[in-house]
Amino acid sequence: SPVPPPPPPSMDVLHSMQLQRNAYEVAPSGVSKLTWMREIDLSSNRIRAFPDEYALLENVTVMKVDDNDMEEFPLPLTRMPNLKELCMDNNHILSIPPAVGNMTSLVRLYMKRNALQFVSDEIRFITRLESLDVSYNDLTSLPPLAMEPEENAERLAHARERGQREGEEGGVSERRVDGRGRRDE
Repeated sequence: SPVPPPPPPSMDVLHSMQLQRNAYEVAPSGVSKLTWMREIDLSSNRIRAFPDEYALLENVTVMKVDDNDMEEFPLPLTRMPNLKELCMDNNHILSIPPAVGNMTSLVRLYMKRNALQFVSDEIRFITRLESLDVSYNDLTSLPPLAMEPEENAERLAHARERGQREGEEGGVSERRVDGRGRRDE
């Protein structure tokens, strides 16, 4: 008997999506089905908003949305559990909201050339943050970028308890950053 042809390629294995220089005004929907996605580049569009489904992208580690028309920090991105790098240079964003404190996996946040006037104190809860670029904005001050030692100890204790309850071992980083962004290992 004849061998059937192979099935068509599946988008389930798509790891990187490059959609720069298009005319999107809202980030494209339907991405939550792309379970293996690691990187999304939506730079140089006209994006002003993101659908809530972006919060379901559990494997995305890099999101690039430079050169768009966003005026507000996209809240669905604050709920992406494994996002490590967020590039949002050259938008019109006025503030970094308190929800940014939920981005505990974030290592690099780039928001150069926006219209930033405010950075929430909650940014100090991003304990893995190694690089923050808020150059060329309208900021007149920054909140403390590191937790106070007793606040850090309390947060680490809660994280350890959660890790033990969930059967994880050693998943808590004790890295601290001083007020000038230097690491204290």
